[in-house]
Amino acid sequence: MKTITTRDIEDMHPINVLSESDVYFAQLARKILNELRRNKLIVDNFSEWLRDISLKSVAYFEDVISGLGLFAGLRKMHGQMFGKKLPFLTFGSDYLDDEINIEDLQFLIWTIIQESVNESDDMQFLNVENPGIRLIASMIINILEEEYETAPENEKLHYWLHEYSYDDFFKFRTLLSWLHYDSYLSMNYPNKAIESSLQELKKRPGNNLPISKEQFLYFLKSNRIFFAVCTPLAVKATDWWKAITVNEEIINILNATEYRPHSFYRIKESNDTVIKISPILNDMETLDMDCNSFEGKNDGKDKETIHTALVKFKDLWQVNGFMLFADGADDKIKTEKTEKEKDEKKKDGILFTYEKIMKHTKNKPLVFFKTFNEWFDFWTTVFPDLPNKDDLYKTSPLKNEENLGMFIHKTAGTFTIPCIARVIKTPNNKLYDKKMADKHGITLLCGLYSVPLELLEYIIKNNLLPDVKLNSLKGEAHGKWLVQDNMRFIIRFFQPELFNGNI
Repeated sequence: MKTITTRDIEDMHPINVLSESDVYFAQLARKILNELRRNKLIVDNFSEWLRDISLKSVAYFEDVISGLGLFAGLRKMHGQMFGKKLPFLTFGSDYLDDEINIEDLQFLIWTIIQESVNESDDMQFLNVENPGIRLIASMIINILEEEYETAPENEKLHYWLHEYSYDDFFKFRTLLSWLHYDSYLSMNYPNKAIESSLQELKKRPGNNLPISKEQFLYFLKSNRIFFAVCTPLAVKATDWWKAITVNEEIINILNATEYRPHSFYRIKESNDTVIKISPILNDMETLDMDCNSFEGKNDGKDKETIHTALVKFKDLWQVNGFMLFADGADDKIKTEKTEKEKDEKKKDGILFTYEKIMKHTKNKPLVFFKTFNEWFDFWTTVFPDLPNKDDLYKTSPLKNEENLGMFIHKTAGTFTIPCIARVIKTPNNKLYDKKMADKHGITLLCGLYSVPLELLEYIIKNNLLPDVKLNSLKGEAHGKWLVQDNMRFIIRFFQPELFNGNI
């Protein structure tokens, strides 16, 4: 096991935010790690996570001691969403929001271990009340309480989160980037998404991008900050920062922040500081783009269009990632109109299918089929003029599947998922198997099946997983409560990609 160094503490902070307290917190993390490693039970069951647990527990301690507000902001957002401080746990009168708490550590340790289990593709839900987790949390809280009165504060990090006046977009984005990718509560999945994109790029035989792969990854990383989620709660970094700070100036900037994905814009006029642009299909709207947000501003003097992603910072729109000047506005308008028409046609097709199926099912958006043949007969009954029926029957990826559930939604579309008929309880589902639901129903919340968020919301709203539970030392009723009362959090933690905005 690698030793813990001051560099490990620095890596959990924003770039170039170095503090004299880093040495202290590195020493404290080593002390915690050494103490945990003396316990044979903990080593036998949790050895692979002890280093991360030690580091992130110290980061949590630094957070509370310094009044940084990261954990407090997460707890605040969870309260706003679900009406309680944290998932799974109950709190006594000794829980204090502005001090260190064993429940906070218990939750933090659970996130570290559970995320690691998720990444190993081992569909195992670890109960946050696991005695081993509670033991680790109790050992750590004892050490932290001894240090509480003398621990130094990280004043520099507090300054950047709460006191600095952000007039520079790139400094503002750097802090958001840290919150999104690298803080102790960011989680691994934002960085995993970037790594996955890199691997996909490497698989390409050639480079048909208008920019280098390195530039593309920089663009993707810069833009995920604004449209993708982070933290165990799957929230955007901008929303998290608003919950962290009470600085009105920073909150106002965050409230005014807007993101527009990469698109074409027509250049209307420009000077040395601002370029006025309009969305290629909306000449009535004018955006003021800051020339200081990109290099080569003089390269586009004779060009008609710009292709970029934009972020609104205060009163100006900033280039976010990369930007290309181009000629041929008419060609871009034609292309964008074609894409828009395709989208509208797709939406019309989804709505037509939805209305036809809902009429046939008498407004039941969720129907079930024992076999593929039953499912296929349903489709050919609802759509007797379905073209190429024989080819569809032979080539369908569902041909060898059973216990199918089909969900129909007027905007998301129609989805057919194998196996789920056995775990969803509705009056019209004769395929429901209570034993199967008891044992495997939770995997639907955890992402074993690829299903849309709209289906999961429908299931929760209509209580269609009433028998799903966790094994609990406190009994079956408590194990059921752990799941039933935390379903939306479970989905957010296990399937954060469902909550990303559009790229």
